[in-house]
Amino acid sequence: MTTFNTGNPLGSNSPKDLYDNAENLDNGINGTALTWQDRRGVTRKSWNGIETDFQQFLADGSTIEFPTWAAASAAAGAGQIPLNRQVAVIGDGGSHTDPVSGLTVSNSGRYVMVAAGLQWRDADVMSQKANRYEVRPAISQVDPLTDAVRSGMYDELISRAPTAIVAASLGYSSWTQAFDVGTDIAAGASFDGVRAQLQLGAGTTHLRISVWRRSLAVTTQDRAGPGLAGDVLLSRKAVPVSDLGLAIGFAARVWVPIPVVIAEAGYTYLITLDARDASDAALGMGMGYLSTTGLSQRRMGYYLSTPSAGFWSNMGAGSAIAWSLGAAQLVKSADLDARATSLETFQAAIDQVIPSAPQTVAALAGESAFTLPTGRYTWAIGIVGGLDVPDGVVADGVNVPLIVEAGTAKVAVWLYSRPRGAAWEVQPPGFTGDILVASAQGTVDDLGIVPGAPSMATVNFALSRFTVESGTMYYLVVEAQDASGARLLSAITYHSVVGLVADQYRKFWRSGSVSSWSNGASSTTFRFAYDLTLTGYQLDQDEVGADVWLGDSILEATARWQGTELRVKGTALRSGGRRALDATVSLAALTGGTVTDEPLTLRPAAGTAKTWSYMRDRVAHAALTGVTVTDAATGGALGVDTDYWVIPALGAFSLPGTSGAERAVLVSYSWKARRYDLVVYTPLTGAVSVITGTERVRDASEFVPAAGVGQLPLFAIDVEARVILPLWDNAPEGVKRQSLAEFRAELARNRKLLKSVLRKLRQGLPLKVLAYGDSNFAQMGGPYSLAAVRSSSNTVFHDRTKDTGGLLANPPYGADVLATVPVYDTGDGAGAVHTRFGMVWELVRAMQAAYGSAVTLSNRSIPGTTSANGTYQGQDSVRLAAAVADVGAGDLVLVGFGQNELGQASTRANIIAICQAFQAAGAAVAVVGCFRPNANDLNAVHTYGNWRYTQRALREAAFACGAAYVSTEMLYDDAVQGAMGLSANDFSAATFDVHPGPREHVLLGARLSSWLD
Repeated sequence: MTTFNTGNPLGSNSPKDLYDNAENLDNGINGTALTWQDRRGVTRKSWNGIETDFQQFLADGSTIEFPTWAAASAAAGAGQIPLNRQVAVIGDGGSHTDPVSGLTVSNSGRYVMVAAGLQWRDADVMSQKANRYEVRPAISQVDPLTDAVRSGMYDELISRAPTAIVAASLGYSSWTQAFDVGTDIAAGASFDGVRAQLQLGAGTTHLRISVWRRSLAVTTQDRAGPGLAGDVLLSRKAVPVSDLGLAIGFAARVWVPIPVVIAEAGYTYLITLDARDASDAALGMGMGYLSTTGLSQRRMGYYLSTPSAGFWSNMGAGSAIAWSLGAAQLVKSADLDARATSLETFQAAIDQVIPSAPQTVAALAGESAFTLPTGRYTWAIGIVGGLDVPDGVVADGVNVPLIVEAGTAKVAVWLYSRPRGAAWEVQPPGFTGDILVASAQGTVDDLGIVPGAPSMATVNFALSRFTVESGTMYYLVVEAQDASGARLLSAITYHSVVGLVADQYRKFWRSGSVSSWSNGASSTTFRFAYDLTLTGYQLDQDEVGADVWLGDSILEATARWQGTELRVKGTALRSGGRRALDATVSLAALTGGTVTDEPLTLRPAAGTAKTWSYMRDRVAHAALTGVTVTDAATGGALGVDTDYWVIPALGAFSLPGTSGAERAVLVSYSWKARRYDLVVYTPLTGAVSVITGTERVRDASEFVPAAGVGQLPLFAIDVEARVILPLWDNAPEGVKRQSLAEFRAELARNRKLLKSVLRKLRQGLPLKVLAYGDSNFAQMGGPYSLAAVRSSSNTVFHDRTKDTGGLLANPPYGADVLATVPVYDTGDGAGAVHTRFGMVWELVRAMQAAYGSAVTLSNRSIPGTTSANGTYQGQDSVRLAAAVADVGAGDLVLVGFGQNELGQASTRANIIAICQAFQAAGAAVAVVGCFRPNANDLNAVHTYGNWRYTQRALREAAFACGAAYVSTEMLYDDAVQGAMGLSANDFSAATFDVHPGPREHVLLGARLSSWLD
């Protein structure tokens, strides 16, 4: 009963509620009724009700326990055990013949009463309970003496690594290996796992594990698998394939848990593994084995040649099943609890971290863009609270992809709110009653906009923080202005969509600089795009104190040319002390010379742009000056751009354009070698000195000197170009010190988004890495066609970097550099033509080295493609569907487009669509930034501005759809000069356009692998 029945919420401190609680608890604990009602009216079981239910459970269906098999058998024979009742015998070490299966089984175990008698089901019930969830890496057993739990990590008692594998087939359906006490394991030792290399066939749902005990006095060895007279089946259990982390068809080494066995002197223990389908029928299973001698036949192992074979077959002479035997490591419960608490606290702290850069909290992606000729003078973008953007979303900024007219000096934005309702539909923003939520204005320089530029730049406008409310209409107004405040033309993006409610189509614009608003609400086929953002917080460095360096480091350094010398100044630190640096160093002169009338045959360019890849006729040297070209037949002088194309820095020539007959010419020029030198500081002596690099023709990027032991790098020098690259501020993380905050924010975000991948790696589970992009991922060569690779992975043409058509097939590199890129025969019939070259392979190698996991690379990239929706492109339905079907939960997809679409406005929306397709399949996705064009790439599209534009689009796409993002700006941008240790003359050095070279791929691979822990 409830006397006062106040209805107050939980947590009330009212005396009336305390009285009601005491009265109700007294009835619930001491009363005779089976239920009672609390003060909130909820019916609950009374103590008497709980006792009554438990007694009924004991009477109806609980397990009946017996101390011995004899007692259980006697009770069954006397009819004292009902049919289908569970029975447990605990602590009886003997054995008997099971009346149903006819097998010899241990007395201790779990039984079910059937018509034929007590049927043995499993091992000793305590062991069975303790090992029920014995799947790596979950905790599976508590030791009552030590208060410790079994972890998913094992100590190997016997270590046997496979050197080969028998492929899965019905000719190998069960495998057994014996472990002798006194030879393999010591008496009294316990074991509870075997590590095996397994390959499962189609249809396998679980693995059945059986453990048998046999006396060592049994001398039979030939075909003597389990089941001999006297063999005792100690335990049998089934483990789902999903618990083992095995992928059908892929071979992998895994720990297979078995019930705990304590080895007894005088016995051998036979462990049997066999694959089963959903009906528990045996299937074929591949197994790893090794070559060895000196083992008895039972320790070498046996297998069944067919599921129905009536006898076991011997492992062949000189070979043995390669199983390791292990015991799970124990972790004290208190330590585990403390660790779990720490991890939860750490995760909670991470969850509260918001990146310092604005990140999208709600967006409608723009799939198309207006242009300036069709632009407007002001735009008003309608957003419906509670419908477009959930109620309660907090934002403090907006991203607006924007083009503005030449002459624009500033851009202003306003955000208005009003109640939803038809009466308001025809009223433009700023109407009477509208609330100005926030506003912002910035100059084009501050916003990073180039007036009159042909491609859109996404601009973030910081606003006062606001919370989106349901039932509210928001208008975001965007306006370009000249210095006097007059309106100018601008263009934004839009999204085609039908079938929405009327409020969602609300939009306004001004058609002229002084025009009134035009109402676009009646246009129900498209909406203006929007992107609300939220900016996090960044600690003021002054609040946390200045860095203190105890080791040797450089606080700051500068260098400038003085003729052929360098004047170096700076400050070195050690243990809080400072040393001023002021030195002048000399650099060795470069080798050079003059060539007269070098014969060369000019061919038409292979493409319309002036790039190394298209201009295929090269002289013996590079870094050319004073170039003259004459016709070899007539001796007449030829004109640059009219008669021939040339990139003097690369020594590359061609006929102008893509057509015309070949022409024999004579080329005269002066040249210089190329070289990188390294300026270093030696703290022990205080000296500043130069390490002279190796002179090369075109591949000096692969010969940047390294600092010696006890030296700190200050600057790398591109000697021929006279470019000084600061290295003193490069952090150990592989980025500039100034980029560390961004690097760490990216790292924390990526680890959180890729935790499913990290979980697989940590657990040693098979992982698939799928590369989905353009040529920099494909590394394709050979006589390939696009049709041949459209929907297939790892074709005979993938990863043929050095073969015909590959990125290193016609390279600027010397033979000594190319020799460092090995080739492999993958068994696909193409021969030793495949490489494992590039940043993706660097990631795969890092994963394998760090975790020892079975990592499979599925290369589904195609050269020359973009993220667009077209045949062979990123959103090609055939190509994308095949790739999505190739991954599953926890696999990693690397999306790598951008090189073939620099400056295009559609990249952002395209990348979002691609990422979401893979995310829908359960895969984790990482978007990789693109690679800065070489300074000598004269392709009009391959500009620094277009590269930065596409970089921003890739980053925004990743943040918009919750994909990881791996920044390449931290290596290539002008703001971080020296992070790569190369000048822009050697960016994308494989083809001197947009394809990174070997040194770059190593550094890019380190960036791509940075989130591994």
